[in-house]
Amino acid sequence: MIKKEVKAVFRNKKLVISLIAILFLPLIYAGIFAKSMWDPYGRTDKVPVAVVNEDLGATSGGESINIGNTLVDKLKDSNDFNWHFVSREDADKGVEGNGYYMALYINKDFTEKALNKGTETIPLEYKVNPAKNYAGYMMTKSGANAISSNLNKQITEKYVTAISENLNTLKNKLGDASSGTEQIIDGSNKLGDGLSSLGNGLITLNNGQTTMMTKIDEASGQYAKINNGLSSVSNKLPELSSGQLTLAEGLGTLSAGGTKLVENGSLFQNGINDLSKGIVTLDNSLQASLDKASLQENQNKLLQLQAGSSSVQDALAKLSEGASRLNNGIQTMDNSVPSSEQLLAIKNSIQNAGVNTQVDLSKLAITSEQMTNINNTYALALGNNPAFSSLSQSEQDSILATVNATNAQVMTTVLQNLKVDIDQALADVKIRTEQQKTDILKLVTGLENIRNGLDNGLVSGMMSLDTGLSNLNNGYGQVNLGTNQLITATQSNQKSIMTMAEGVTKLKDGSLQLSDKYTEYNAGVSKLNTGLQSALNGSEQLVNGVNTLESGVNELASGSDMFNNQFFPQVNNGLYSLITGTNKLVSGSEELSSGNHKITDSLNILNEGLANGVSALEENNLAEKVQFITTPTSTEKTAINDVSNYGMMFAAYLIPLGFYIAAIAFNTIYSMTSSSDYSLNRKRKWHRGKIGMMLIQAIAQAIITGFLMQSLVGLSVENKMHYYIILVIISLAYMAFITLLTITMGNIGRFVSIILLVLQLASAGGTFPIETSNSFFMKLHDILPMTKALQGLQHAIAGGLNGNYRSALVYLTIMFVIMLILIRLYYLYNETNREKYKKLLNT
Repeated sequence: MIKKEVKAVFRNKKLVISLIAILFLPLIYAGIFAKSMWDPYGRTDKVPVAVVNEDLGATSGGESINIGNTLVDKLKDSNDFNWHFVSREDADKGVEGNGYYMALYINKDFTEKALNKGTETIPLEYKVNPAKNYAGYMMTKSGANAISSNLNKQITEKYVTAISENLNTLKNKLGDASSGTEQIIDGSNKLGDGLSSLGNGLITLNNGQTTMMTKIDEASGQYAKINNGLSSVSNKLPELSSGQLTLAEGLGTLSAGGTKLVENGSLFQNGINDLSKGIVTLDNSLQASLDKASLQENQNKLLQLQAGSSSVQDALAKLSEGASRLNNGIQTMDNSVPSSEQLLAIKNSIQNAGVNTQVDLSKLAITSEQMTNINNTYALALGNNPAFSSLSQSEQDSILATVNATNAQVMTTVLQNLKVDIDQALADVKIRTEQQKTDILKLVTGLENIRNGLDNGLVSGMMSLDTGLSNLNNGYGQVNLGTNQLITATQSNQKSIMTMAEGVTKLKDGSLQLSDKYTEYNAGVSKLNTGLQSALNGSEQLVNGVNTLESGVNELASGSDMFNNQFFPQVNNGLYSLITGTNKLVSGSEELSSGNHKITDSLNILNEGLANGVSALEENNLAEKVQFITTPTSTEKTAINDVSNYGMMFAAYLIPLGFYIAAIAFNTIYSMTSSSDYSLNRKRKWHRGKIGMMLIQAIAQAIITGFLMQSLVGLSVENKMHYYIILVIISLAYMAFITLLTITMGNIGRFVSIILLVLQLASAGGTFPIETSNSFFMKLHDILPMTKALQGLQHAIAGGLNGNYRSALVYLTIMFVIMLILIRLYYLYNETNREKYKKLLNT
């Protein structure tokens, strides 16, 4: 039956041509329509858009910036749209007419507002004409949004770059501040050390002042002792004066005794000379008697010699008595006059008198200078203290004024007044002391002269005198012994002339020795006279010095009383005020040191915070994060079933539509209610040829459409086998569905099929997601066949053979089978009725 139906169709050339044309109808619908919008978003560079740049630019940080010009330069290099850079008037006319789909306006104050520190948004004005083409409007709107986003990114980059530069500057400043804080901390530590040293110095000063006060008290006590000593000296001066008078009288007596010694020495010299002459005469006589033997004459001469010896003995006794008295006087004087060492110590002490006082006072002056230096150091330390420097000028001046007032009033004034009083008192005392020193030195000089006379003349002369007297006595003893022996020998034995001659010889030798000793004695007497004269002169100076000393001691005692009663109380009062001020400075120094510790702790915290801030800024470098800040997110597409352009997916929507239209056209041109071979209409199986022709048409158009969509239109298919399977099933399902409507309802069926086509186009979701439709179409979406056809074909083209593809394949296959069964049943039912009708006519 199918062959006969096909042969019958091919005998009708018009029908064949029509059926062949219907085979390409899905391609015409799907191919032409899909090709016309194959890649509209890839060809936006053909869409004309006007750009009006009126931006005047602005200046930021000395740099001229014009965002409008920058944007225009970028748009010229962009292919997003067909950009036309025109005036505002031309842009308005173009948008209102058919020239431009959109006009973008960059206002003259755009850059200025962008660089403004305010928070007002910057309007990017654009004008569109949706009535002209809504799709074009949507494209240009998306382009405007993209441009706005790009501008936002640029402006954000500018701001972030500026912020980054400012943060880098801030980081550098923080680094400098951290270094400065470290220097401040070092300075604060040094200041703390200085304050500690200052406190220790003040404590040392306070202790020194206390020690000085103690020393002054001791000095006051020493001056009291000096006063007592001066009083004792003053009391002893009359005794000294009386002793000096006695000494002078004794020296006079000694001088007279010395004169007598000289006179007696002359007598003694004469006696010695007579004795020597007598001995010589005796010797000569003895020699003569040896010759003449004149013994009697020799005896007489011996008696004369013995008588002369008695005179010498008397003179020696007187000389010894005078020497003894002279020696006693010299011993008394030697004991009364101090030794040379004592006189030298007294002279040095007198010459150094007042020097110690001057030294002590100079120490006091040095302490004042030290306190001034400490005050200057204290003010300098305050000036270097950041906490002090952070105060206002008036507060700084007030603090410095307080310090200076304390220093100037308590220290400088007291010390200066004290120094003036001390200097004045010392000057007065010095004048009097110098006068008294001069007088006392004269007295000491006199004593030195006396001591020199005693040491150099009197004592040594007296020793020589004693030696000479001793030698004289010894010599006289020998002479007397020799004389007595001579007389005895002469009286006993005149024959012993030889012995007497020997005695005379001894006597002669003794007289010579006596003469020599007398020479030594005479030299001692001369030294004694010289020493006595020096002592006498010194005693006169001593008397004058004692008188001067008495006057000076009285004046010194008066000055010492004034110095002890006036000077030391003033010094004590000044030192007390100074100690009080120093205690205040110590207290203030401790408070300042405590405050400095707190400042140092705060500075350490600040320094740590600055260092952390610098580290945080270094770790969060905005210059490296500009891209992140302007575009914090990026899209990473993972396409499960990727599609390269809009036309590919739109083809999946248009191909089922083409099959649906082709099925309507087929049932319009080709009759499914009667056979093309009229001879077959009388047979009951004629409808099998019709069903076969329907199936051939559906399968043929599916294969032709699928192949030409790939080869001519450029449809890329991932799963070709499944692609063709789903095409055939869709074509068969739609062909059976339209055929059923047509054979059962005729033109009404065709009208119903058109209504169903519209409902399927609206509910299939081929252009927009079905979720954007209303609930009515969303409900139709799940039950109408085009939804399944669209889903199955989309996954076959894109390659995602998941449950949607299989469900679509099952759904359409079941639909086709059901429609085919219904068609077969309709034909059977119709044949049965026609047989009944024929029988009825025959009857």
